[in-house]
Amino acid sequence: MPKDIKALSFVFIFAMVLILFENSFSTLCINGQRYLNGANPFFELTYAKNSGGAWGIFQDARMFLIIFSLLVIGCAIFYIYKYITFKQKFEILAFSLFIGGALGNLIERVRFGYVIDYFRLSFIDFPVFNIFDVCIVASVILFIFSYLRDIWKKK
Repeated sequence: MPKDIKALSFVFIFAMVLILFENSFSTLCINGQRYLNGANPFFELTYAKNSGGAWGIFQDARMFLIIFSLLVIGCAIFYIYKYITFKQKFEILAFSLFIGGALGNLIERVRFGYVIDYFRLSFIDFPVFNIFDVCIVASVILFIFSYLRDIWKKK
């Protein structure tokens, strides 16, 4: 029995909305690329096919990345199912971003054989990334803050 079905439901709904938003946004970025570049000094839009993981690791290891993604998403869902309640808003947001980002990249990897990346930072040499990557990084930051908050509460 889930600890709180509302928490799990919210995570799935948020993840699906995120995936739909990103799919629309990536199409806009790819189609509007020549019009949007140069509009700001921080990033430009590009089109990159990433057949590996973060920073290009595990290049062309598609099946490994698919299996690994499924395992990580499955573990996250199990954890939410067993331990998270709807009152834990911070954790629900972190899990929503994490599962949405991981699931979005997984869907692209299964569908196309690669992940479509399109943001390139203009002010630093950094790999091209997408909204799903931003969500995963943001979720990790939220998990760290949540962990530190719990430690500070115990003191």
